[in-house]
Amino acid sequence: MEQPQLGEQEHAAYHEAAHAVISLLLRVPFRHISVVASEESRGRMVQGPILEIREERDNPSTRTRLWLERRMMVRLAGPAASSLLGWGEAGGSDWAEARAMARRACATEAEAAAFERWLYERALNMLREPATWEAVRLVAAALQRSGRLGVRTVRQIAGQVLPLRRGARADRSQVEASGDATTPAPAR
Repeated sequence: MEQPQLGEQEHAAYHEAAHAVISLLLRVPFRHISVVASEESRGRMVQGPILEIREERDNPSTRTRLWLERRMMVRLAGPAASSLLGWGEAGGSDWAEARAMARRACATEAEAAAFERWLYERALNMLREPATWEAVRLVAAALQRSGRLGVRTVRQIAGQVLPLRRGARADRSQVEASGDATTPAPAR
C-alpha cells in the first residue's frame, strides 16, 4: 500500500483522535489509536475488552441501551470530526458498526436510522465544544508524530484541556466480558 499524502495522514489522525477523546469523555474503554496504514485502513482505534450482550434483541434494558449508545457515539465521532474538517462523513466501517448497534437497540429499521442519526448529531455537538476540539487537535498532532498512542498517553494529552474523571467506570451495563497540524476550528 502506498504512503498516504500529508492531507490523508492528517485526516486519519483527527478521525482517530476524535474516537479516542469521545471515548474518554464517555468512559468507553479502548487500548490505543494508530495511523499506521494497513491494507484495511489508514487508521484504527483498538477497543477495550470485547463484551457480549446477554439480553433479548430489539428490547434491551435501559442499561444495555445506554451501553450501546455510548459505543455508537464513539464510533460516530470519527465521521463527525471528518465532517467538521470538510472531509465529509468518512468512515464506512464506523457507520457499519454503529448501524449494527442501532439495529440491536431498536425495533424497526426506521427507528434504528433515526437513533443512529441522533447519536451522530450528539457526537458532532460534543466535538464542537472548544475544549473537546482542542483535545482532539492535541491528540491528533501527537498521533501524527508517533503513529500510535496508548490510552494512558491519550488521557494525559487530553487531560491538559479536559476535566477527565478517574475512578469507578461509568460503563456498568448488564454485559459480560469475553476477552480482551494545524487545522481550522470547526464552525459553530
